[in-house]
Amino acid sequence: MADPPPVIGTAVAGNARATVTWSPPITNPTVLAYIVTPHIGATSLPGVRFESAATTGTVFGLTNGISYIFTVEAVNALGHESAASSQSNAVTPTGSPDIAAGLAHSCTLLGDGTARCWGNNGSGRLGNGTTTSSSTPVTVSGLTNAVAITTGYQHSCALLGDGTARCWGNNDSGRLGDGTTTDSSIPVTVSGLTNAVAITAGNYHSCALLGDGTARCWGLNNAGQLGNGTTTNS
Repeated sequence: MADPPPVIGTAVAGNARATVTWSPPITNPTVLAYIVTPHIGATSLPGVRFESAATTGTVFGLTNGISYIFTVEAVNALGHESAASSQSNAVTPTGSPDIAAGLAHSCTLLGDGTARCWGNNGSGRLGNGTTTSSSTPVTVSGLTNAVAITTGYQHSCALLGDGTARCWGNNDSGRLGDGTTTDSSIPVTVSGLTNAVAITAGNYHSCALLGDGTARCWGLNNAGQLGNGTTTNS
C-alpha cells in the first residue's frame, strides 16, 4: 500500500512556469523528495522531482495560455512514491514580463530562471560581481532558478523556485537579509527564509509572503516598516 499523499496547497502562475506549494503527508514519514506533476485536463505530463524536503517547487517550461493543475507525490526513504495528492487550483501561465526598476537601475527575469540588470552599479546592485555601471543588461551571477524579481533603492532581490530568496547590492540596515550589513555584488541568501511565494523590495527594506499566508520582512525599521511591533532594524 502506498504512503499517504502530501497535502496540496496552492499553485501560482508565472511566465511559462508555475510555483506549487504543499504540506508533508499527515503521517509525516521520512521524505527524501517530492514529485510535482502537471496535468492538462486528463493528460498527465512528466513530473518534476525536487530533491529536498522543501514544500515549494517551481515547474518551468510550461506553455503560456494553457490551463494546468498539479498533483504532488512524496518519495520515501526506500525510494517509493506515495499516493498522489488532490489536485491544485487551475492556473494559466502568461507571457507578461517580470521587470522591476529601482532608483537608478533596472532588472528583468528571463523565462529560464536567470536575470539581467542594468544601470547604476553602486554597491553591486546589478549583481554581476562588479561595481561597474552598465548601459546594457548584465547577467546576475549564480541565479538559475528565479521566479520573481524586485528592486529597491540600491538593492535587488529574487525569489527562487524552492521558496528561498537571494538579494544583492547595498546592505545598509540589513536590507539583503543575510544577517550582515555588508554590501554584496553577487546574490546572497536571505537567512531563514523558506516556503516564500512572493517578494518585494522597498527603499531600505524587503518583505516576502510565505505559502502559509504569513510574511517576513528585513532591513530598516525606523518607522516600523518591518511590522514586528518595534523600530529595531533586522
